[in-house]
Amino acid sequence: MKRQQMTLYIIFVLLVLLAAILACNTTNMRAKEMPVWTCPTSIPPATHTMEPGWETLTPPPATYTPWPTSTPYQLMSDFPLGKHVKIGGVGGIGFGIWVWIDNVSVSGPFQYEKPQTDETSLRWVAQWDVTVENSSFTSQYEVYPFAQFYVFEVIEADGHTYTTGAWGISSEAHDEISIPPLDVTTQANVLQPRAIHSYTVAAYIPAPEVWRIGYVLDPLDTADVEEMLEHNTLGSNVGIWKNQYDDTCVGEITPGGEGTGTPPDTGEELLLGHPVGNVYIIRGFGCSSEFTGDLSHPECDGKTPWWHNGIDYVLTVGSPTYNVIDADQTVIQHAGDNPGGPDCSDMEGSQPPHNGYGNYVKATATVNGHNLQVWWAHLSAFSVNAGEIVERNDVVGSIGSTGCSTGSHLHFAVRVDSVEVDPLTIMP
Repeated sequence: MKRQQMTLYIIFVLLVLLAAILACNTTNMRAKEMPVWTCPTSIPPATHTMEPGWETLTPPPATYTPWPTSTPYQLMSDFPLGKHVKIGGVGGIGFGIWVWIDNVSVSGPFQYEKPQTDETSLRWVAQWDVTVENSSFTSQYEVYPFAQFYVFEVIEADGHTYTTGAWGISSEAHDEISIPPLDVTTQANVLQPRAIHSYTVAAYIPAPEVWRIGYVLDPLDTADVEEMLEHNTLGSNVGIWKNQYDDTCVGEITPGGEGTGTPPDTGEELLLGHPVGNVYIIRGFGCSSEFTGDLSHPECDGKTPWWHNGIDYVLTVGSPTYNVIDADQTVIQHAGDNPGGPDCSDMEGSQPPHNGYGNYVKATATVNGHNLQVWWAHLSAFSVNAGEIVERNDVVGSIGSTGCSTGSHLHFAVRVDSVEVDPLTIMP
């Protein structure tokens, strides 16, 4: 009998261990790290002294203002509305989850009859938008709206009294102001890699104004939100947004971006997304008023004579850049310097090698029958070699300021079937 009990006990322990292993290896991410919103300081662009002669296709002497090192500040709580907030470096290759809250409004008051009593009171309905982006390339992320979206502080009718609490969304509040109910099925709330989902939600609150809204990072670690409020432990598992905007930030490092160019005729998504983790674009694709050294494009004239054949992303030196070509095999054609490019050794901010693209990587691949050529330029280091075959999301190199560059950034350029295209137009 004792042997049988021991056998059953061992089986039980093994089952518990197996369940733990499966839980730890789930394909769904769980966001545990504190959220961060990073706002860079103003970064002045390079300037060019437009002297007589440029219109004859002879570039005049240029005067450059170097790009200073960005000095971002980080808010660990009280994020402003509308700003993209990164939650954790989890999932895939470390991109994590992005959340932004916007469009807060309050309706009411509404008469409310308390259950089992004859008492009535007033209550209001708060409405707001929550957008969640799964920036991972490899892992799913499941949203639990009824366990993650809360109003945490309100302002009473006197305009002076602030009351903390935990008012979660409800289907009754949705019905009260006639907005569609949420689809709470798992299928509707599991975000696949690179997916974005927006929610419009509503909650009953005991006052006419919302002051703070929360997003619970990991609802599986939260037994009782009200207990967290009581013990002031919200910061360990909740990101807090204030019901106000912040227009002092010149730009924000965000996960998305919309192109202004015309998509290729195929209309296909040939890239997985941006080749960097934090997206802050300082110069887009197309004609530019700022010096690029290229006056050859027939569409560029007047105030925008310079042609820019790619996208410039601002990142600190050493930041990784990734292979985002959506192909089973990408061949590295070049991983080295640019000896045939113009000499920019006198350019302030340029790091050696000083020629053209400096250190750059060029790769080719076939995607949906199209030939892609992709460049990553001004790198400080390489993570690949010429002739190597790389896979999706592999690190290509590190951001730098080599070649004709006035500060740390990535120049990312793409050709589809030998035609230069705006990379943004072939991203999701």
